[in-house]
Parts: sequence; structure tokens; C-alpha cells
Amino acid sequence: MNFNSRKIECKSPYGAVKCGEKLSLHFPIASWVSVDKMYVFIRLGDVSTPVEMRFEKSENGFSVYTADYVFDAAGIYYYRFEMRNRDGVWYYGRGENGESVCGENLPEWQLTVYKSSYKTPDFAKGNIIYHIFVDRFNRADGVKTKRKYRLHESFSESPEVVSADGKYYADDFFGGNFNGIREKLDYLEELGVGIIYLSPIFKAFSNHRYDTGDYLKVDELLGTEDDFKRLLQQIRHVRLARGVSKQIVALLRLVLFQKIPRRIRLLVGLRQRARPEQKQQGLPRSRVRQKRRRRKVAETRRGRVEAGRRGRTAD
Repeated sequence: MNFNSRKIECKSPYGAVKCGEKLSLHFPIASWVSVDKMYVFIRLGDVSTPVEMRFEKSENGFSVYTADYVFDAAGIYYYRFEMRNRDGVWYYGRGENGESVCGENLPEWQLTVYKSSYKTPDFAKGNIIYHIFVDRFNRADGVKTKRKYRLHESFSESPEVVSADGKYYADDFFGGNFNGIREKLDYLEELGVGIIYLSPIFKAFSNHRYDTGDYLKVDELLGTEDDFKRLLQQIRHVRLARGVSKQIVALLRLVLFQKIPRRIRLLVGLRQRARPEQKQQGLPRSRVRQKRRRRKVAETRRGRVEAGRRGRTAD
């Protein structure tokens, strides 16, 4: 029997932990092993905190050691275990499927700690979320673009993982687009999908588009802004499970609001409610600063895209 972060008898609560909530860890070790001290080390960034574990019980030939810990700050934490006896120090890290293995320089377990004020949005509760990697989902109406892409002819082809020089550039495309998603709305309805979550859609160099180069433009390989608008309009009219029209707007508001420029926010139909003090003062200077920051970010990202292209050409 090994420690397994995915088993409630070893770690509770299951999954992420809320600030102020107690995390309980139960580490089993063979009863024949002599244990002087047992620790769990909890790390946030470069700061690691040792927590001594206490003997809890003997069960099925194992001695179970336990520790409780309460987090006072949200963040991404990591943890590992150490057992000390007269023979030395024994290190335990994460193996396959969250199970513990003994050795040195092993991966740690990751733990998400979220703010106690966070609440799951009502629209997401009980819904099926379908994540669409747009380039690999469905292609319709051919490809209309002036940019030269390395485009696969068929979706049955295998994607390129490693280029001839041994590097990964993510610059091969299958051409999935907005109109391709429109064609599959009936399919999504049959699956009972309630929320559609898109991978990045803005102009970028790579096929996954997480290296966004311009937040002010949708990637031309996906289609035009009008194509995106038609997709949203059709979603509103297709009766997906539990009324997806309201939910996709709410999801975009929740996840993408800070990164969508105003003209695309208006295209989607998102309106930011002004706070009372903003309505009174107008904050024109703040809006000017926001526009300047967005323009500077866009220029910086465009420069990175161009640099990436030049480096690719040089290789």
C-alpha cells in the first residue's frame, strides 16, 4: 500500500483546497520499517515548510503517519515526504497516477489552494464543458488567407510533434475554423454539451495560439470577426443543453474578459458594468492609459512573433 494523492484515505479533501480549510495527509509505511521521524515538506515558491507527521495507527501491516495543515494564502503549492531513521534519510516523491515512490530528485505532488471567497459560477454547475482546440476540431469552407501556412490536406494525417532539426515549432496546421464549429453544433447538442470553451482565437504564430501576437485581431486562418459573430449568433439559436447561449457569454466574461479588447467584447455582446464612482467621474485618463497599455502589449507580442519567424527561417 502506497500513498496516493487521488485516494481520500490518503489525502483529504480530494483535489484543490480552500484557504482556511484543513488538509489532512495520511502516509502508510511498512510496519517492519524503523521510523524515527516522518515529515511532509510543503513548498510555495522557494520557501519549503517541514511539518512533522505523527503516528496514527497500524493497519494491514502498515504504520500510518498523519499531518494536518491549514493554508493562509492562495497559490500553487508542492509537497513531498521524508522518513528518517538510523540508516539515513529516505525521500518519497510522486510516481505514476499520484502514487508515492522512494528515491532522490523525484517530482513533487502539486496542490492548488484557492481563495475562500471563490464560488463556482451557477451556470457551470452540473454542466458538460466541451473544450475545442479550434485548429484540430473541424474545417469548413476551405482556407481563405494570404498568409502561408504549413497546412495538412486531411484531418486523417498525423500532426508534427518534432521537426527535422529535433525541435517543436507548433507551426503545422489542420485549418479548423469558426465555420467548422458551426457545422458541429448539432453534434455537440447530441452530446448534451452545456458550455463551449475555446482555445485562444487571436492572431498568433503557432497552431495552439497561446503565443498570442495581437489581441486586437482574430487569427485569419480561423475566419473573420463576422464569422465569429455568426458562430455566437447560431449558438444562441441552437438549443444546446441547459441554454448554452447565456452560459457561453458568462464563460467568456469569467475567463477571457481581461484579455479581450473592447471592440471584440462588444462583438460578443459583453458589457462591463461601470462602478458607481466610474459613472460619476468617467475616468477618461484611465481609459487612455488602458488603450496605451493594450497597444504596447500588442506591439511587444507582434515583435515576438516576428522574432520567432526570423529564428525559424534562420534554422
